[in-house]
Amino acid sequence: MVRRIASDLRPALLDHHDLSGALEFEGRKIAARSGVRIRVSCRLHHSVPEDIATAAFRIFQEAVTNAVRHSGASSVVSRLTSTPRQLVLCIRDNGVGMADDVLTGRGSLGLLGMRERARSLGGSLQIKSKRGHGTIIALTLPLHAD
Repeated sequence: MVRRIASDLRPALLDHHDLSGALEFEGRKIAARSGVRIRVSCRLHHSVPEDIATAAFRIFQEAVTNAVRHSGASSVVSRLTSTPRQLVLCIRDNGVGMADDVLTGRGSLGLLGMRERARSLGGSLQIKSKRGHGTIIALTLPLHAD
């Protein structure tokens, strides 16, 4: 319960950086701690509401942490872009991939939480993984309510 409450709070990094800066900083921090090469590319052309920035940051954090802890990845590449209508975050690792039960969410509360966080804001989270070929997580969130 404490972990869930903490994960719902606005990350302090977003108080000092925009979303791009926060993701880049978090990526460098995780890379330094883990030894995994993490590259973050951000091309935001539109403002990002606080709730969307918080969700994107938390999903990035969970996805990269999962790649470092569970996948055996040596590299994680993340790309953040925006259009006038949506924010798109894609995270790809070169790890071992996920088993089907984990991929469907039955084996991972983290993946379930990421999906629910995206859905609660009208977005979507797609996860593609193939054993031995890594994982791709693609988040799409609307920037403005219709």
